[in-house]
Amino acid sequence: MRESSRVHPERRCRRTHRHLIGLRGSEDRGLAPTLTRIPIRLAAPWRSKTVTTDPPRLTPHLEWGLTLSISADIPVRVAAFLEAPGETQWALSDVDASTEMELRADFFPFSWTQSDEVQVTFGFRRFAITDLDLKNDPRMVVDVVVPPIAMTAEAFAVARIPAHAITLTAIVIAEVDTQRRRHGRWRIDPRHADELPVRLVPLTSGYQTGVIRE
Repeated sequence: MRESSRVHPERRCRRTHRHLIGLRGSEDRGLAPTLTRIPIRLAAPWRSKTVTTDPPRLTPHLEWGLTLSISADIPVRVAAFLEAPGETQWALSDVDASTEMELRADFFPFSWTQSDEVQVTFGFRRFAITDLDLKNDPRMVVDVVVPPIAMTAEAFAVARIPAHAITLTAIVIAEVDTQRRRHGRWRIDPRHADELPVRLVPLTSGYQTGVIRE
């Protein structure tokens, strides 16, 4: 079984790192004490689609992805984190607050016939990884670890790619703890900023995406 653990040069950094959201200390595990906390129901089934490169000459193949389904008793919003060694990308979902929502994670081959590179995407953020096994069938190398029940305002891991130390993480926030802005943008209400772990303060900034480098 062939595998390359090469991440693109701009992504290279040391393997030993502390995940942004995967911290277990009481001050880092969740968000501000004043944020609403209610149970949410989660699932992340695999889905596939048939793709043909340069039809009709080449044989169709399957591309796989995960769909994170979120169900709550009150309207919520979700933020996604794509964590890798030395760098964490984050994004606020552009889906309107709702009691039911989905967030996709995709593993797109760059070129099925000419490259083993895979674009790992989650919440509008992405990393490029070169890995033959990940390209052929992500189900064999991606660990789906999403819990069936979680709490709003507390982070949870959705999936991990152990060979590359990559974790897909999400946080669900009650709509009442957010501010809606123009053009469908939103943010965590800045009144919570002083209580947030320092690495989560950017979610109050008004920016919809960002990168945190260690």
